[in-house]
Amino acid sequence: MKHFLCQKDFLDKHYEVYNIRDNINEQNPDPLLVVRKYEGHKHFAEIALFCALLSYGSAKEIVKFLGRIDFARLDSYTFVESSAPTSLYYRFQSEQDIRVLFALFARLIADGGIKKIFMQGFHQSQYTPHRILNAIYHSIDSLRVYARDMGEISYGVDFALGSVPQDLGADSITHAFNAKTKSPLKRWNMFARWLVRKDNIDFGIWNDEISPRELIIPLDTHTFRLGREIGCISRKSADLHSALELTTYLQTLCKDDPIKYDFVLYRLGQTHRAIIQELL
Repeated sequence: MKHFLCQKDFLDKHYEVYNIRDNINEQNPDPLLVVRKYEGHKHFAEIALFCALLSYGSAKEIVKFLGRIDFARLDSYTFVESSAPTSLYYRFQSEQDIRVLFALFARLIADGGIKKIFMQGFHQSQYTPHRILNAIYHSIDSLRVYARDMGEISYGVDFALGSVPQDLGADSITHAFNAKTKSPLKRWNMFARWLVRKDNIDFGIWNDEISPRELIIPLDTHTFRLGREIGCISRKSADLHSALELTTYLQTLCKDDPIKYDFVLYRLGQTHRAIIQELL
């Protein structure tokens, strides 16, 4: 019990330290630095998702790339139809892949937006026992249908969207769900965190329909390593099972908002290795 209380007190203290908007800046970059510029935009959720799906690699490079995109054109096919070179490419995504993603998002917006699809999955799909995963898998399926209709699923587009495991379907809940070896869906879970939670870091524009207690931690290398070190993750693989395992532990610390600790764990794992010993 003492060890548990020590970890909770430690994480609560550092949550207050990191739950400051200005802590995300050019010196301490995060994709939110770009996303927050569009607060209040009519397509904010779609802009946030676009940013989330391309948030892999160095935070500095992510912010640099996303900062070059004119998201005012996200609901228009003019960007896609233009033959002028854009020099917009990022790691696994070619210039053509970025055009395809813009076309996907233009169609997504025309069909009612990501909230409509996400909520359909949350309330109706049964891929897994976890409603937030159902929402994510349904959204991935829907975007991949758009891509297939366009005949455009390159490696770059495939990587950005993610995929639904072959052993899952819309009624998979009738079978045993095995999270081992499956993708932790870090970028999608991060997007869900941004839109569902509400504090000085996250926006919470969907928290009227989804409770923060439904969320799963966006497991990356930093949170995975730290979760292993403090004994909250037993597996050696940073998979969906590990994400659920860490989330379950965080629920014991704060059942109504367990993912409040995500940004704390990320920053601690990324930059403050010395003080992690306080958690052990």
